Amino acid sequence: MGVSIVLLVLGLLAFAGIVLTIVYLTQPRRGVRRTVERLATLTQDMVLTNSKGFPGAVDRPSLPPALVIGQAVVTANPVVRRLTYLRRLFGGELGFLRHLSQWAYYLALERMVEEARRRGYNAITNIRIEMSDLGQAFGRPGTIMSEVYVYGTAYQVVPQQGGN
Repeated sequence: MGVSIVLLVLGLLAFAGIVLTIVYLTQPRRGVRRTVERLATLTQDMVLTNSKGFPGAVDRPSLPPALVIGQAVVTANPVVRRLTYLRRLFGGELGFLRHLSQWAYYLALERMVEEARRRGYNAITNIRIEMSDLGQAFGRPGTIMSEVYVYGTAYQVVPQQGGN
């Protein structure tokens, strides 16, 4: 009787571990998908570019250009950290870390766009991206933590009248 209860508990713990592993591994992928969907609705009538100007648009002098920023810091969960260690032993691409980096990038981009909208701008030029690894900075070599910083110059533009 006691052995069967112990086996039942061990089986439930193993099942819970498998479920948590699946949830943890798919979290960044789901986060990327949701953030990209929100970003698509936020930028429907906005212009985003890494060039220095907008062809076919003119500045609206009522709102001077301004710097807008977005920042995101993400960290991997314990399951991903351990799987990363195993993957390093055998080699290959670390797909879940790639999704984690994408998630951080899209979160920072979304925050920059939200700031521009909140301040009344409808276009962002000269978009730049900075990334850094923060895991080593806090003296925790096993921690996978990254910061993404996105910035650009926000404008309020109107389409030019005429063909030029």
